Amino acid sequence: MKDESKSKKQLIEELNVLRQQIVQRSIRPSCATHCHSQNKIENDNSNAQLLQSDEQLTNLLMSLPVITYAAKPSGDFSTLYVSEGVQQVTGYTPNDFISQPKFWVSHIHPNDVKGVLAGMAKLFKTGYFKSEYRFKIKDGSYRWIGDVIRLIKDQNGEDDHLAGIWEDITERKLLEAKLRQSSKMEALGTLAGGIAHDFNNILAAILGNADMGRKLTTGQDKICNHFDNILHSADRAASLVKQILAFSRMESTVLKPTNLSVLIGEALKIVASTTPANITIKQQLLADCPTILADATQIYQIILNLCNNAYHAMEDITGELSITLSMEQSLDRPLGYLNLTVKDNGCGISKADQEWIFDPYFTTKEVGKGTGLGLAVVFGLVEQHEGKISMLSNVGQGTSISITFPVSDMVEVDESGEEVKSNEQKNNELGVKRILIVEDELAVLHLHQAFFLELGYLVTICENGKQALALFEAEPQRFDLVLTDQAMPLMTGKQLAKKMLSIRPNLPIVMTTGYSDVISEEQAKAIGICQYLVKPVALDYLQQQIERCLLG
Repeated sequence: MKDESKSKKQLIEELNVLRQQIVQRSIRPSCATHCHSQNKIENDNSNAQLLQSDEQLTNLLMSLPVITYAAKPSGDFSTLYVSEGVQQVTGYTPNDFISQPKFWVSHIHPNDVKGVLAGMAKLFKTGYFKSEYRFKIKDGSYRWIGDVIRLIKDQNGEDDHLAGIWEDITERKLLEAKLRQSSKMEALGTLAGGIAHDFNNILAAILGNADMGRKLTTGQDKICNHFDNILHSADRAASLVKQILAFSRMESTVLKPTNLSVLIGEALKIVASTTPANITIKQQLLADCPTILADATQIYQIILNLCNNAYHAMEDITGELSITLSMEQSLDRPLGYLNLTVKDNGCGISKADQEWIFDPYFTTKEVGKGTGLGLAVVFGLVEQHEGKISMLSNVGQGTSISITFPVSDMVEVDESGEEVKSNEQKNNELGVKRILIVEDELAVLHLHQAFFLELGYLVTICENGKQALALFEAEPQRFDLVLTDQAMPLMTGKQLAKKMLSIRPNLPIVMTTGYSDVISEEQAKAIGICQYLVKPVALDYLQQQIERCLLG
């Protein structure tokens, strides 16, 4: 078996045995009673064996997956010996370490050197010291080193030298850092799931009442402006919760035929409201835009992340943020592609950083201004949409990021995935319908009641699932549609829907939820629920979904 295949422990044990053999052979006296020729033969054999052991020791040191060294036990711990492998890790030769007395100490990272030297002081009490620190290598960067040192004493019990083993642990430290960051994001996802339901219920009430107030004050500009501000702020809050849930992989990706121009326009309204006055936003979108298969929430996230990065790149200048959407023809795809470009004239990105810019946890921003996740998330979302992303950037000249999405051959649709119909068509088809609303959040319950009454529906409300089920069991044909929350006391929306559908299988049911790890959209559809909506739901959108379910 080759030495390379042996464990580190086995190699070190063999190294110690060889060292002992060499020491024993070097100090073994020749026998005075033997004849001169016999002494010469023994000495020659001993020397040959010594050379052979020395060669074995050298080969063994070269095969070790670590670096061995010896150093002085005092002063700056100058290097006495270091194995050849040090050059592969640091770029420096063994002679660089040996010829310069303060070489080792001077190359330890300034933030680590104090702790290392403090540990070295303990070495002389315990005889053993283990540490991890950053060491500056020849190209100016730092590598993480795992260092195990033992104090070796001479025959008189005096400190003789330090013997140590170095190991390059840079990859392990990077993986540990990523694991810590991953744990943080997992904790964020858990926290987001825990608060999303209650928070989205609150937002639903804010959005709904503000929307109703806006409609009742049409023409009164001063009052309408206040309602518009409330709606805008609540929309931003709702978008933030959706982004957190989407990033935490708690929302499933649902690709539907989507008008990309419309989505970009809506996202840019949010961008414009948060962009400082020193930055001008220019947009050039397609008026007659073909559809792509997309998840609306994830497209929002792509736009907001790209624009956020551009904003940070132009914080200190008079900047221009340009967003364009254009058609791109291609021989490999007859329908072509949509090309989205987000461009800024900010600080730009160096060539060295461009190699890593889409990697998770990499960031060029200051501490507190970036997690290194934005572009990594964008990259992943683009891949989920079967798109491609590219970047052009020069330091001091800005950055341009382009994304291509394959065009779909499906017809233009609204957010629900259905062809757009006029209100007149919908009203003619619907007639007067009866809706049962089940919601334990009273603010949301009364909001929905008022909204659908104003639209001409006959509305019955219940504050919990058991009350609603009793009404339904008494008259199963009384309601044309049930609108229910998921998380409720006494009976969940899932339980209520199952019982109702067991009595009347074709009953249209629309479920809303602030957040639920009990039932997903796919599971809801499998039960027979017509539509699954995540709160807060804009009233106009809720109306569209209910009309869609009623039209069947």
